Amino acid sequence: LHGRHQSAPFFSGRTSMHTTLRTAIALAILVPAAAAFAGGDKVDKMSEMDTDANGRITQAEHAVGADRMFAKLDADNNGSVTAAEVDAAHARWSSKNADDKADHVGHDKPMSSADKIAKIDSDGDGALSSAEHAEGAKDMFAKMDTDRDGSLTKDEVEAGHKREMEDNR
Repeated sequence: LHGRHQSAPFFSGRTSMHTTLRTAIALAILVPAAAAFAGGDKVDKMSEMDTDANGRITQAEHAVGADRMFAKLDADNNGSVTAAEVDAAHARWSSKNADDKADHVGHDKPMSSADKIAKIDSDGDGALSSAEHAEGAKDMFAKMDTDRDGSLTKDEVEAGHKREMEDNR
């Protein structure tokens, strides 16, 4: 992030308004995609990133999962992800995943992929580079790690997804 702001009183300790916004947008892009990518039930979704099968996702496991997600989103393998690629991936994954569709029922019109990308596109080129995506994933991990123990439980992942869906109406 470029030039962190002093936190406003209504934001938690180390989190600036800019970081909070980046995190919310990262959640909006990455959580539904990660859930759909893993497929199956919620336990299977968790186990996709929990490579040591200890029931927790570390920052390192999450970063590897985010890198894999970026590769899945980058359909043309050019090192950047566009809104069209995000839309196409979400359409593919949600057609295979009834849980993803159910999560969106009753929500107002969600933010477009282009708008989501614009919020975290630090160079303003209309696409996400792997570095921008990685920074968003790092912010997302920090936001979901509510007990600040450096790993995510199934409950923290599910709560993060639920918050993202509520915030992205």
